[in-house]
Parts: sequence; structure tokens; C-alpha cells
Amino acid sequence: MANCHNQLLAFNEVLNISKTTQSRLARANKTVCEYIKKLCADKGYPFKRFKVQGSKQLGTLIRKYGEESDIDIGVYFFPKPSIEPESLMRALHRFFVNGHGTQTQPELKTKCVRVTYAGSFHIDLPIYYLNDLRGRGKSYLATRNGWVKSDPLEFEDWFIQQGEQNLGQLVRIVRYLKAWCHHIADNRRVPQGIALTTLAAKLFKPYPRDDQALFHILRSIYKTLLKKWSCIMPVPPNDELLRKFSTADMENFMLQLKLFIMDAQHALHQKEISTAYRLWKNHLGRNF
Repeated sequence: MANCHNQLLAFNEVLNISKTTQSRLARANKTVCEYIKKLCADKGYPFKRFKVQGSKQLGTLIRKYGEESDIDIGVYFFPKPSIEPESLMRALHRFFVNGHGTQTQPELKTKCVRVTYAGSFHIDLPIYYLNDLRGRGKSYLATRNGWVKSDPLEFEDWFIQQGEQNLGQLVRIVRYLKAWCHHIADNRRVPQGIALTTLAAKLFKPYPRDDQALFHILRSIYKTLLKKWSCIMPVPPNDELLRKFSTADMENFMLQLKLFIMDAQHALHQKEISTAYRLWKNHLGRNF
């Protein structure tokens, strides 16, 4: 049986964002935070702190084609602002539109403000207030429909617990899945990173080799979604992470997943690593 564990480990390294992009992200992060602090000082909003969260915090951030990448920076207030959450989001969005020098206009999304830099990366800015400065489950997320109980730390804790037998391998599996979905996306909807992370963590079982672990997680995801097309966020607000899929997009994703499983199984049973490598590359893309 062909062993492509080392090839996948090398691929994992290739998925790291470049030092140049890391430097640009760090500068952008600093600029964004300075703008937000100025806004809060001018308006008297009770700003408390920033927190890097999401894929960067979990270690699952990847470089996509064209160096595209993204990070989440939580903007936390304490105590609860007197302004309504949607108004707070609009104030932050308007502040960036009027004064922030990016080539792409900031976006006001349902749960965050997105600031994009030259099409190569973006920073998502979810807004929270804390009702207590200690403990988990004490934060509420600003949405355009009101405040919603949501604490990213609870998801981080859950993810780490799910990977307690081999956290490093779970992180790599999530990165491989995200790279695969980016490769096949084209004009079709694919699960977002948070959905892939949740599915992988729920179904994760460690294996001696990453090629074995990836094959088994793909097969488990297929069986799970074939039984019921659903992926519920394991912590509040317990969102349905696959709700936006059309029937056509769902069927296309399941087909792509099935094809990947078939080739992954064939790859594991090949005698020649070169043949197995080509089978993996068909699905993991040009960076593999």
C-alpha cells in the first residue's frame, strides 16, 4: 500500500501563508485596531479589547490560490453598549467606508464588518459585548437582528477536546479539507471553514498516517451528510451551518466528496507512491 503521509505533511507546510502576507496582515491588523479605538473614543463606546479568533486561533488558517486568506478579529465591549447592535455595526462600517484606505469597500454582513485589502485578504470584525469579564459563555454577538449569545472561546475549547487524542492531526485534516473545498469551489457553493472544522472535529479518529485519517474522515462526512444534510454548531448560538445550500449545490458537493473518497481509497491501495500521489493531487489541487 502506498504511503503518502509525508507528501501530505509537506502539503500542510505549503498551505501556510507566506511571510509577506503575514507581514501585511499584521500591519492591516494594527491599522484596523487603531481605527476602531479612535471610533470608540470619539463616540464614547465602552471598548474593552480585541481578540484574534477563528481559523487563525485554531491553527487551521490556510493560504488559498493567489495568496488569498482571511482572519477574524473580535471587537469586545464592556459593559453592554447603549447603542443597538445593528447601529453599532453600521457605525463601524461607515467609519471604514469614510476613512479607511482600502481598494475594496468594506462590507456590512449579517454578523460582522468585513474589510478587504487589495483582493488578497480580508479581516472580519465581529462585535461582542461581555456581561462578565471572567469565565466562558459571557459574550453576546452583534447581528443585524439583535444580540445573540456566542462565545468563540467555547468553540475553541470544544475543538481542542475533540482532538485530545491527536490535536495536531485534527488541525491538519481540517486544513486539507479546506484546501480541497477551495480547489473544487469554482462557481458552486461548498461548506465554509467553520462547517468543515465542525464536521471534522465531530467525526475525528486518529490514525498513524494522515492519508489514512483523511480517507476515513471523508468517508465519515459522506455517510453523515447522506443520512441528514445538517451540521449544527456545537456551541451557542447552535446555528445550522449548511442551511444556505441549494439542492443543486448539495448534490454537487456530495458528488465531489464521493469522487474524492473513491480516489483516496484507490490511492491507499496503490503499490507506487507516484500513482497514489497523482490521485491525491487531483483533489487537493496544484499546491499539493
